[in-house]
Amino acid sequence: MRCEGWTRSGHRRRICRIVDVIIRALAVYQQSGTPLSEWQKSKGQGLVGKARVVLLDWESEVLRQRITDRVEAMWNQGWPEEVRGLLKVEGWWKSQSSRALGYELMVEYLEGRIHKEECLEKIRVATWQYARRQRSWYRRESGIADILRNRSDIDKWRKVQILE
Repeated sequence: MRCEGWTRSGHRRRICRIVDVIIRALAVYQQSGTPLSEWQKSKGQGLVGKARVVLLDWESEVLRQRITDRVEAMWNQGWPEEVRGLLKVEGWWKSQSSRALGYELMVEYLEGRIHKEECLEKIRVATWQYARRQRSWYRRESGIADILRNRSDIDKWRKVQILE
């Protein structure tokens, strides 16, 4: 369950975010009997229990370039046409998928409210901010065995795994 509608204005978006946090807090309390604030502080067993977790965490410059390349590739492979088609589907704008990274900006572009370059830049920035939040979250997660930062680390890790 999420706060539906009201997604086009900043003020309404903030209200929806607050409602979503309240819904999440209630769900955590209902399932665990623990308030969300306490649940977030607990380390617990981590995401994956006893599995070995390897985090691929590119160097910042590499990650930024990969984001840029991916956003441009998605555009060139027909992202604007995809969104144009989705806008014709009744109820799509209220769906969870319409809130995926970049889609709201793509709608702004298609409606002529922003230019292509502005749209691409805002998507790159939003993606980079999301990647940074993921990095922070994973670094706090317990049970991560190895953090690989570049191709050299990956190649070394593969060789060690073969020998083990």
